[in-house]
Amino acid sequence: MTSGTSSVLFCACYGAKRVPKAAVAAALDVLSSGETEFLAAADLCELAATRSPVLAELAKRSELQIAACAPRAVAALFAFADAPLAAGKARALDITSCAAQETRAALANPGEQWESLPAMPSSAAPAARYIRPRTPRRLVALHEPRGQAFDSARRRELCQALIEEGFHVFRAVNGTAQELLDRLRPVRLLVKSGGSVEGKKSGVLAVQSRPIEDILAALREAAGDGGPQEPWLAWYPAMDLSRCVDCGQCLQFCLFGVFAADEAGRVRVVAPDHCKPNCPACARVCPEGAILFPKYPSGPINGAEAEEAAGEAARVDLASLIQGDVHRLLRERSERARKRFSLDRSRAEAERERCRCMQESLGNAPLPDPAALKAAIQRRLDRLHPRPDAPKQPPTQ
Repeated sequence: MTSGTSSVLFCACYGAKRVPKAAVAAALDVLSSGETEFLAAADLCELAATRSPVLAELAKRSELQIAACAPRAVAALFAFADAPLAAGKARALDITSCAAQETRAALANPGEQWESLPAMPSSAAPAARYIRPRTPRRLVALHEPRGQAFDSARRRELCQALIEEGFHVFRAVNGTAQELLDRLRPVRLLVKSGGSVEGKKSGVLAVQSRPIEDILAALREAAGDGGPQEPWLAWYPAMDLSRCVDCGQCLQFCLFGVFAADEAGRVRVVAPDHCKPNCPACARVCPEGAILFPKYPSGPINGAEAEEAAGEAARVDLASLIQGDVHRLLRERSERARKRFSLDRSRAEAERERCRCMQESLGNAPLPDPAALKAAIQRRLDRLHPRPDAPKQPPTQ
């Protein structure tokens, strides 16, 4: 896998299941029957949170097509993984609302429906401060050197079964993939092993005629996973640093220590798995629209249409200005932009979500009144961000 070649990344959104099952099936049909290297990710958010080196490799490609969620969210996830995509090198397609036929046609013949991804600076926290989520070893490679290719039906069957189990499947073709696989160290699935290299320690498994359940059992063992478990939803905020002004509102609002600021005041996500699932409150209070939750069901919080909405007030039609009241036109544009954000960027809604999360973190024990809940929230914030003059809080039981 070299920088001069092309690749396809497909995300099945295993955690939140935002991609329709029919679209997942259609994508795997196209990828399995072609000759292209691809990464069929169970969940791109999980790969980004664990800073999987496979994303850094994909970011080097001269041409990369990504079928996943909103393009801006995709760019933010690569930036979060410290694998920012260069402008013009990658195109994305949001398949979270695509029918099977649309998905199949778009992957088979990429056209204008694919959107060029914006350049976005790395938002990765320094390694010394980053708390990496603990997830099993789930990168698997279909290693197909010359003369040992899987037939398309078997390849399709393997991809489907592996993704449903939460594995990320990279298809490596020809001898050029050998060096890459040595670096990534996935579990390699081969048509045949050659006799002496198969085994758990070597990370190689011959699978051509082996039953799927036997393959999954061997992979679970290699991943350090004894069996099916409740998957991590991989719900966390991704930051668009092209918009972030380090105001710190997210840092001060979050109850769970997801964010931290360095000595220069730069805010980063340092503990993604501390985030409360399905709580996008910090995105609602961000004044710049710089916080995205790729798994949220609607824009602009999930990255969809946020670029257009945030820039609405700034775009000016000079011809209209010459002929009309400049201030009135700008007020009207600002009002339209405000309304488009109003449903998602709501301080009141963010406060309600934060209260709900605090209630759940207390074990849903009944509180005497809203004032008690507010006091509990303030105690949590004081522990996260202690004031120099504040009395020390006793540890929670």
